[in-house]
Amino acid sequence: MDRLIYTTLTAMNARSRGQLVTANNLANAGTPGFRRELVAQEGRYLSAGGAGVSRAQAGAPSLASPR
Repeated sequence: MDRLIYTTLTAMNARSRGQLVTANNLANAGTPGFRRELVAQEGRYLSAGGAGVSRAQAGAPSLASPR
């Protein structure tokens, strides 16, 4: 159960960070020289030692500026 709570909180934090980045991009869209940020998030699948059981885990977001 603790893993489920951790995964949910990680996903919620990633979504929140994505909303903050989007808000910042929109607020500064008209600023000369501003470069938007992108948020990338990946899911991770963990296997349980070959027992045929797998779990999904939300990955932490990473920021990138397009070139």
